[in-house]
Amino acid sequence: MKKAVISAGGTGGHILPAISIAKELIENGWEVHYIGNNDSMEERLVNQVGIPFLSINVQKLYRRITIKHLKFPFLLFNSYVKCVKYFKSIKPDIYIGCGGFVSGPAGLAAVRLKVPVYLQEQNSYPGITTRYLSKHAIKIFTAYDAAKAYLKTDSVLNIGNPTGVDIKNTELLNFEENNLSRDSIKLLVLGGSQGSVVINNLIESCIDELLNRGIEIIWQTGKNNFATLDKKYKGRRGLLLFDFTDKMNEMYNSSDIIVARAGALTLSEIQIKKIPSILIPLPTAAENHQYFNAKELADKGMVRMIEQKDLAKDAFLNLVDEILMNKESFISSFPDFKVSVQKQIVNQIISDMEL
Repeated sequence: MKKAVISAGGTGGHILPAISIAKELIENGWEVHYIGNNDSMEERLVNQVGIPFLSINVQKLYRRITIKHLKFPFLLFNSYVKCVKYFKSIKPDIYIGCGGFVSGPAGLAAVRLKVPVYLQEQNSYPGITTRYLSKHAIKIFTAYDAAKAYLKTDSVLNIGNPTGVDIKNTELLNFEENNLSRDSIKLLVLGGSQGSVVINNLIESCIDELLNRGIEIIWQTGKNNFATLDKKYKGRRGLLLFDFTDKMNEMYNSSDIIVARAGALTLSEIQIKKIPSILIPLPTAAENHQYFNAKELADKGMVRMIEQKDLAKDAFLNLVDEILMNKESFISSFPDFKVSVQKQIVNQIISDMEL
């Protein structure tokens, strides 16, 4: 049985692609171990799917001056030593790093022990860990053409991001049960599990205009705002509010247009489902990577982007009108995914190993 060690952490944008690849490897008969931070999001999510989890304790490099930086080198070294021990015990055939600071010690251990390194980068501007490890990688799988310029190798394959969204799933929401009409235009609002105050305020400012145009709203408010907004709009026809759902396939399949931030995973799901979108990049994202994520899709004609500093109700409604009037043109700009990205990645790794 072939063995793999995979690592990613910090945010769902790193962790969920790593889990998707891990599950695909397991389906192909591999033994997979996941290295991540102790008592972290990755530990909770990985344990939920039953993949063996190996813990370390490393912290990120903060982008401000803080006394926490004093601990960084000690935590990094101790985590690196622990990863070396894990690798020596497991004897993996490959290492796959999917980003986040937690993947650094595991990647360094793989390099030290001459374990073949593969990387998967979700964003148009790669994180510091991916940039450093890129010179050691057999291959790097990316989702944006722009990422290649920052990577220290020519072995880059741009195929998209692994996601849990099913390409073949076409199931729709039960519209009547969710207070929606079957024949209306549906706007899906994605603020993330925490929600986006900026996007929520925008939608609140133009609910009446949208509903009067026959556009109903499927609205992820985020857990911090759900109770207040649900109480305010409860029972109003044409509004479906939620904080978290396990029915994202149905949400996407039922939607005609999306408004969202520009996180890598969301944009990958938008591309898989071919839904024209209005993207509002988070201006405080590291290295402004959400702006560059959104810009690449906008330049290809798949979406429209509006920066948060330029956001206003009228500008937003004009973009909604533009997309709905030219919907087929937007859809034709999307790539055509025949096979999931995680399957493409695993097939490529298996092919490399057979050479």
